[in-house]
Amino acid sequence: MCNNCQSREFELVPELESILQEYSFEDELYSEVAPAACGTLSAAKVGSARTANRIAAKDIGWGCLISGKVNAIPELLRLLRLGAAVTEADLACAIAAWQAKAKLPATGILDKRSWATMNLLPKLKYPLSTVVYYGGRKLGILEKTAAYRVCYLDGSICRPAPTAGNDRGAMHIELGFRITDMDAVKKAGFVDAAGKPQFRWIQVIETNQTLNQTTGRTVKKYSKYVDPIPASGAVADNPYYWNEPGVGDPNLQVTAFMDRPSSHNHLCYHLLFEDQPSRSLASASAGKRVFWNAEVALVGVRKGNKNVLLNAFTWGFDIVINSSGRPVVKPNGMFVAPRGGSAMFVRTLNNLSKAGQFPTHCFAAGKFSGKALCV
Repeated sequence: MCNNCQSREFELVPELESILQEYSFEDELYSEVAPAACGTLSAAKVGSARTANRIAAKDIGWGCLISGKVNAIPELLRLLRLGAAVTEADLACAIAAWQAKAKLPATGILDKRSWATMNLLPKLKYPLSTVVYYGGRKLGILEKTAAYRVCYLDGSICRPAPTAGNDRGAMHIELGFRITDMDAVKKAGFVDAAGKPQFRWIQVIETNQTLNQTTGRTVKKYSKYVDPIPASGAVADNPYYWNEPGVGDPNLQVTAFMDRPSSHNHLCYHLLFEDQPSRSLASASAGKRVFWNAEVALVGVRKGNKNVLLNAFTWGFDIVINSSGRPVVKPNGMFVAPRGGSAMFVRTLNNLSKAGQFPTHCFAAGKFSGKALCV
């Protein structure tokens, strides 16, 4: 994000931290080798399956495409008894062998029918998914990748119900964006000079309680800001949620959340978003709720830091005093927000740009104005 930003309202959960360490891809040049025949598949069919699996992996999420090569998720590799360094041709052959045993057409292509038959991964009870379009073309899928859940924090441990050790209430959210049409992404201009996709998250927060405040006093004028908020008097280099490559904590740099599987639904995504904001339970009092609401948007970034707001979600929570006189967390609904951001979202970015924040960034179209609007 920026070198002078205060701590964001986020803590890396253990599940995601471990999978980032275990699921490491090297972004290196990939040279394709002509495949050999295997089982019932001819060399030509292995080659066709290899190509088709690159599309299927993106559509379904059972693999991440790194430098043009499919990297299957660990659960699939274990099922097929393959190592992490497996070639795409060997992957197709293993899929064909599995399909034959499952009495499915042994094509070597892991399509939706075969994937559903494998039944490898847990499914969310309340899924939420939306298609990301731009210029009349589908870029990909934006979806909830983990249960939207209430947390009572016992240190850094998220518990579903309050206990004697809890002092903070929180909500946990995770989203993932998966590119399904790289050609459409390139046509939209959301790529860098090397042709790699350029997407980011921007989150705007509205709250009546500051991050480290523990008293019952609420902010008189509701605070609206981009997360993470810059340190007092500092200028944020950009409006993005994750740090840019090479800036700050490596665990919070955007590259740590690119082309990775979710730690919850285990599917691959081009870009993940995760947050777990909290507030002191003691900050609420009878008749005075504490609220924390956010709107998070997927952003396509063009040359010259021109940001295009795409799909967005709203979410958040309140801390209130229940009928027993105890503070409890009440989740606010998670909803699809207006495309291009709500009026509050746009107004906040307009005001911050006017105040000198994000000096090298601008926003295309929509209701942006002044310094925020790209010219």
